[in-house]
Amino acid sequence: MLSEYQLQIKTKLSQKLLMNEKTNNRSALLDFLKGIAIIAVILYHAGIFDYGYLGVEIFLVIGGYLITKSIIRNYENGGFLYFDYLHKRLIRLWPLALIISAISLIFGYFVMLPMIYKNVDETVIGTSTFTNNFVQFITSGNYWDPSNNLKPLMHTWYIGLMFQFYVIYPLIFILTKAFSKRQWKRNVNTTLYAVFFLSLVYYLVPQISDANKFFLLPARLFEFTIGGIIALNTYNIKEKGYKTKSIIGGLMLLLFLLLCINSDLEIKQIRLLITILVVSIFLINEEKYGLITSQSGIFQSKFSLIIVKFGAASYSLYLWHQVILAFYRNTIHENFTVIDYVMTLSLSVIVGLISYYLIEKSITRVAKNTKGKSSLILAFSCIFSLIIISFGGKFYLRHGVVRDIPELDISYNNPTESQDYNSRITSLYAKPFPNNGRTNILVVGERFGRDWINILLESGKTKSMNISYHTDKDSILRDRI
Repeated sequence: MLSEYQLQIKTKLSQKLLMNEKTNNRSALLDFLKGIAIIAVILYHAGIFDYGYLGVEIFLVIGGYLITKSIIRNYENGGFLYFDYLHKRLIRLWPLALIISAISLIFGYFVMLPMIYKNVDETVIGTSTFTNNFVQFITSGNYWDPSNNLKPLMHTWYIGLMFQFYVIYPLIFILTKAFSKRQWKRNVNTTLYAVFFLSLVYYLVPQISDANKFFLLPARLFEFTIGGIIALNTYNIKEKGYKTKSIIGGLMLLLFLLLCINSDLEIKQIRLLITILVVSIFLINEEKYGLITSQSGIFQSKFSLIIVKFGAASYSLYLWHQVILAFYRNTIHENFTVIDYVMTLSLSVIVGLISYYLIEKSITRVAKNTKGKSSLILAFSCIFSLIIISFGGKFYLRHGVVRDIPELDISYNNPTESQDYNSRITSLYAKPFPNNGRTNILVVGERFGRDWINILLESGKTKSMNISYHTDKDSILRDRI
């Protein structure tokens, strides 16, 4: 039982947070959901929570919801200005993305091996231009590859995806309103349902590659648009023709039809769809339970208040945590003990919160109060990005080689050897065994498989061996076995 004094303190904390949320036009429920999402993502990248990647799905649905409410609000308050909207999105995303890119480029120069540093160089370019999802799609194609643990910017594929959505999504409203003499909101609603349906079909078609579904916008649009549909139908629930109860019914019907298209869903797809449905149910009730009130007891505990704060700082926490985890793995060791988890997770939270309060909020405050200063921030970001891209491109063309590494037979003056050290495995050994009477050694796998072949090659014992390398469990592997 809580004492009267403790109840008074808790009530004051809740009232103070309520006032802050109203002042900042924030929803405690949305920040709570984002707090859950960012904790899940951090724990996933730390190797603690296998399903933590689903936190990104929460961000995508909430992103579509918030942007839709913002667009409608602007239209009702005098008009939506597309380039002014993009200006604000860039202010929100670009400066911090450039800061972590520069830090990764600088620190990676001193501590990383060429193949990992080459990845930093290419992802610095992708992060700075909001195209890292394309970079990851082309170069890696596998979000679950263990080698991603060593890459400090592999997670910014999400930032690229988000910005591409910001660029394309408002065009639905602009074009629909331009061609609609009346009831433009209803027409936008119909268009969003169509986009949702087509994108979900695309996601469920088994012939589309997993990399395409994970990294690229077409297969992700249905997550954004479900948030948009909910926002559009709950923005003014008194308006005739908009009923919140019809949303879930319509979505469930669409889901049933799509399951008829592909009833053999993978478990990952089922988890994703369940996550989206649960978040959608919360969002439908956001207008009622969004702010901290006496009825929403879920937000009364200190733990819940902490999660809400994490949600408010989720962008900074998201950007910094993987940078810290990756550099720790590159410089200390990859296999974490309890102490390693405590150190890296604590540092991620501390740096993320410092970044939020000292950098992110300061930039937002300056940009909001002074139009000229916000343009100056963008101009500086543009110049800074060009500098980062030029250095990243220079080191990328050198295959990440910045010094001699005699142990790996890598020379600064002949940087192509750093790539050959690993690429030789796929070019020389990804083929069937020759019939020459030697002992056949079949190596299966990706990163660890290549490491094992390198060990064999460095041992000098391979003259009496035939080495064959393969990555997939398929008919080719069965033939070689």
